Amino acid sequence: MSIKTTVSTRDIAKYLQNITAPVKSYTADGAITVNYGIVNISKTSAAAMTIAAPTTSQNGIIITIISSSAYAHVVTFTGATFVNGDSSAHTTATFAAKVGASVRIVAYGGKWYQSGISNVTMS
Repeated sequence: MSIKTTVSTRDIAKYLQNITAPVKSYTADGAITVNYGIVNISKTSAAAMTIAAPTTSQNGIIITIISSSAYAHVVTFTGATFVNGDSSAHTTATFAAKVGASVRIVAYGGKWYQSGISNVTMS
């Protein structure tokens, strides 16, 4: 005997609406904690942030880094561990001096992979 279960798209959407990600705000320069959620950079001048390379046990962690202040924040990825599909690893993400500039990254295999970006330049 087999049991068949089905889930509708509407059920999934309803479930996802109730999930909220933790938000960690940074008002000073420093290291970003590697943890699932939203990182809000709200420093009232350009922030200099770092983020360590993820371990393989952190595979699947998704972090969205947003700027809620209009300054050119810089996030440095230690060990050139940021990959965005252009065949080279990057070390820095420079945010445009705009509220709402953002980058979403996913940890996998000791690297950060870009899965979304808006008003951020990688180098």
